[in-house]
Amino acid sequence: MCRIPRKIVAATALGVLALTRFRRTRRRGAVRSIATFTGADGESRMATLGRGRCVSVWDAGSGRRLRRLPVNDVPVHMAAFTSSTGVPRLAVLTAGRIHVWDPETGNRIGELGVRETGPASRLAAWRTPAGRPRVAVICSDAGIRVLDPETGEGDGVSLIGHEGAAVDLTAWHAPGGQLRLASSGDGVTLLWDPETGREVGRLEGPSKQLSSVTAHTAPERTLLVVIGRDGGYTLWDPDTEQQIASRRLPAGLEPGLAVPLPRLRVATGHRDGTVRVTDPATGDQLHETRFRKPVRTIAALPDGVAVGLDTGWRTVRLTENSAT
Repeated sequence: MCRIPRKIVAATALGVLALTRFRRTRRRGAVRSIATFTGADGESRMATLGRGRCVSVWDAGSGRRLRRLPVNDVPVHMAAFTSSTGVPRLAVLTAGRIHVWDPETGNRIGELGVRETGPASRLAAWRTPAGRPRVAVICSDAGIRVLDPETGEGDGVSLIGHEGAAVDLTAWHAPGGQLRLASSGDGVTLLWDPETGREVGRLEGPSKQLSSVTAHTAPERTLLVVIGRDGGYTLWDPDTEQQIASRRLPAGLEPGLAVPLPRLRVATGHRDGTVRVTDPATGDQLHETRFRKPVRTIAALPDGVAVGLDTGWRTVRLTENSAT
C-alpha cells in the first residue's frame, strides 16, 4: 500500500503551495523514465518504462492504463514531442535505436538509427521555428546528435564540446524567437544553437559533477537552473551568461531528477525517497513529500509532478492559491 503523507502547506510570496492528492499506480514494478504529454482530448497523459521491453501509456488523471507499446530491446529513456501536424508523438531510446510511436493509437511510426548510445543516454525534443520536430540524443562519445524524428534523417548537426559525455539537456525558445539547447556535464553547461551546431555560451559549475539542467521560460526571459550531484545549484541568465543566484540542496541528486515547474519553481527527486519543490532564486523549500523507496525519475504535470519509484509511479498534485 502507498503511505499517505501528511498535508504540507508552505506560504510563499506568490501564494500557498499545497499537496492536494497522491495517486498510486495500478501495476507494481520499477519505473525508470516518465514522459508526459497532452492527449488529443486535452487530458494529461504519461508514458512509463521500467526494466522490461514495454512502454505503458496512462491517463494521468485517473491512473488508468490506456495501452502498452512493445519495444524490441530494453528502453533506456523517452521524450514526448509534437509532430509537424500537431499530434503527440513518443520517442523511445534503446541501444542504437530511437523508436517513434503514436501514443494515442499505439502505432509505431518509425525508427532512427543512432550510434554510441548507452544506459546513461538521454533525449530531448522540441519544434523548430518552422514547426518541424527535432530530437537530440546524448551519445557516449561525448557528442550530441540532432535528428528529425519524422524523416529518420539527421540534420547533419553534431554538438561537440564536452570532454566527457553530457548527463542532461534541455531546449527552449529564447524571447527573441531563437532556438537554444543547453547540455550539462564535466562541470560545465554548454549553450548551443541546435540548428547550426554552434556553441554560443559556456557556464561553469556549480560543481565538477553535474546532474541536471532545467529551463524556465517566461515572456521576458529564460533562466537556467544547473544542479550538481553535491546538491549545489546555480541560477543563470543564459542570454547574458550572468549568475543570478547560487544555493544548495541535499546531496545525492542523480542525473535527470529535476524538472521545471511554473512560477520559477524546480522539483527534485532524491535517493532518500524525497521529492522537494524549491524556489531556486531564494533557496526556499516550498514542499516536501517522502516515499519509502528511492526516486528513480520525475516528470512535470500541469498540476504537479509524476514520480517513478521501484514500486511503480505516483503523482503529487500541487496547487497555488492566493495567500490571505
